[in-house]
Amino acid sequence: MLTDHHKDTVPLADMSADAARQRKLRRRGLLIAGAATASVSLNFVTAKYAMEVLEPLTFVPLWFAAATVYASVYGLGHRRQWAPQLRRFWKPLVGIGLLSGVGSLLVFSGLHMLDPTVVSFIGRSDALFLILLGFMVLGERFTVQSGAGMLLALAGLGIISYATGAAQIWAVVMVITGYFAGSLHRLVSKFITAATNPVLYSWMRATTITVGSAALALGTGHFHIVPSPSHLIVLAVGAFFGPFLAQVLYHYSLRYIGLSELAIMRATQPLFVALYASVLLGMVPTPKQIGGGLLLIVGAILMAKGGSVEQAKAKAGIVHDS
Repeated sequence: MLTDHHKDTVPLADMSADAARQRKLRRRGLLIAGAATASVSLNFVTAKYAMEVLEPLTFVPLWFAAATVYASVYGLGHRRQWAPQLRRFWKPLVGIGLLSGVGSLLVFSGLHMLDPTVVSFIGRSDALFLILLGFMVLGERFTVQSGAGMLLALAGLGIISYATGAAQIWAVVMVITGYFAGSLHRLVSKFITAATNPVLYSWMRATTITVGSAALALGTGHFHIVPSPSHLIVLAVGAFFGPFLAQVLYHYSLRYIGLSELAIMRATQPLFVALYASVLLGMVPTPKQIGGGLLLIVGAILMAKGGSVEQAKAKAGIVHDS
């Protein structure tokens, strides 16, 4: 006698295989994001060293010009793949580059005056900005966990700002504003991640920043290259790991993990920066700055894990009728 008992079920073997595949892909995404975080952390110490002789408006176009060269060389074999993607997505890619360029110029200007680890601590505020953007743009609501994380992050920002002192408060403000612009570009990039090549994304971003910042530097008379081989070599090395390799890896990791998981991985960045800065530059933040930074890290992780009410319901399989 035939029955329909199993007609709507999925074989257990298939379910197990699919779950194992999902775990494998998630681990791959986390490893890629971790490698990207270790790579981008070199930004802070190499940029700090290069800006000993280069002012920010000279440094930024040189930094991203080097990244453009790396991406161009790597992408020579992908020209046919890039062409249709450029025709389709050039507007959002240019927009991402402009937003990222404004953010980068502000962050590097602040880094010129601040300890690299402090700047990296402040960078963890981007989780706060992404949650706020979700609230303002997408109408998402905070969970208790993400709300608690926001309070910790704000407390951490306050402690760092106070500990840094009034003389450098404008540098802190520039860095915070720069990371807000960076959060905007990450929000936009999420919508085109699956449809664009990671190297094309990195190339277009770096090229847009190079052209825009060079035009600004030349137009304001602030483009002055100092002939210091050691500083220029360090700039070229840092530009490979930061604006090229790390951005490619971050972009690629979003194919396997979500923004919240990426935010958790990026929250560990100050630990790498602190190690690099202490070993390579002999720079260590004050205890108060470290305390504020740790609050920011914990707050960023809570916000990433808490997400929004809508995300929590989606994970639980709860559907609302509107």
